[in-house]
Amino acid sequence: MFSKVTGIFSSTIGVFADIFIILITGLFLAADPRMYTKGFTSLFPVTFRNRLSEVLDKVHVTLTLWMAAKLISMAVVGILTAIGLVVLGIPLSYALALIAALLSFITNIGPYLALAPALLIAFMSGPQDALYVLILYFWSSNC
Repeated sequence: MFSKVTGIFSSTIGVFADIFIILITGLFLAADPRMYTKGFTSLFPVTFRNRLSEVLDKVHVTLTLWMAAKLISMAVVGILTAIGLVVLGIPLSYALALIAALLSFITNIGPYLALAPALLIAFMSGPQDALYVLILYFWSSNC
């Protein structure tokens, strides 16, 4: 029993440590990307460095615009889901809308993952509410 508890504890600490390392690495990369792109391009022959810098700059612009569009999309999903759930009278509407907004970042399965807690809460109100929530989530994921 003790070994199971320590195994769960060490696994939990490991997950938090991994998340911390990923966040710190992301912050360092985001703080000064020029330094890292300059170091990356220095790994290639001199004849390719200018073209590689151009490509990396275009990738940066494209990813920045994609991320902005994705954040706008997530906000729209969250707002429309909150409005729909409030109109339906589902409890915890704003929390479920926040979950839907955050999980809509995951392209194909995010809306379905967000549907699970909303359906469970809607079933507490009744099967008809669950059907309405199902329709709402499928409609909002296809927009």
